[in-house]
Amino acid sequence: MPSKNFYGTNNNNIYINCRLIAAYLSTVGPNYSNDYPDYKKELTSNNNFYGFLHCIDGNGSIDTVHGTLHIGKNDFVFFRYHDIKKMHCGKEKWTYFCVWFFTPSIELNFNTIYNFTISKNEHDDIVNMIALLQNKTYIDTCIANTTCMLLVYQFIKQIGESTFMRSYSLYMRKVSAHINKNLSGDLSVSQLAALCGFCKNQFLNIFKQYFGITPKQYILRAKLEKACFLLSCTHESIVNISNELNFNSPSHFTSCFRAKLGVSPAEYRKQHLLFSENGFLSEENENC
Repeated sequence: MPSKNFYGTNNNNIYINCRLIAAYLSTVGPNYSNDYPDYKKELTSNNNFYGFLHCIDGNGSIDTVHGTLHIGKNDFVFFRYHDIKKMHCGKEKWTYFCVWFFTPSIELNFNTIYNFTISKNEHDDIVNMIALLQNKTYIDTCIANTTCMLLVYQFIKQIGESTFMRSYSLYMRKVSAHINKNLSGDLSVSQLAALCGFCKNQFLNIFKQYFGITPKQYILRAKLEKACFLLSCTHESIVNISNELNFNSPSHFTSCFRAKLGVSPAEYRKQHLLFSENGFLSEENENC
């Protein structure tokens, strides 16, 4: 049997160096205040002392030389240690993770607040990192350093994904509105891509990342949602509904409907029709 290999190579010759200084999980307040006088010291060209904070609950503020950052639940921010003037909160408790580290080799976007939920694994990694630092052994400190480096890059990736969603949300909302207004018309991928000014492959990739499904699946879902409305709130024939929603044929409509909802359109109407033809509740549904 021939050998099989599954491998990756570091063609960019990337080397990462990260030295963890401190990590802690804090619950402070109310009226907590902590001054950072080091911001008054002169910055040097090799000042690579950074931190990140993720808010678990409550809210607080970080005063920096660039302005005040107001931090709420699930907010995340990278900052330079020498930029911070004060951390404080109001009349509520504030619970957060904070990690400090030196690194000369990571490009970070400082003093920008992002909002995302950290995973259970990331939460556990931070807690474990704190425990490793408390052990103060050489090996445990090395493991904590490596964990810190991994977390920083995981958060950078999440920030990128969060930024991606914000960057393309306007386009995707435009596409969604267009689809729902034109369920009876041509909704080809090429047409939708042109609506955003994207090439077809770029549009498919962005759409799938944003909605979690393909355009074809999204369009079918929208059509079936509209079909459910028409079946339950009108007496439009199934043939007319099929034509209105641009299915290939009534049988194709019935097949798609049954595959997704588990019943035929006629059965769905029998179970969910709200009004009789004269406009009043039908007897079999009047107690629903």
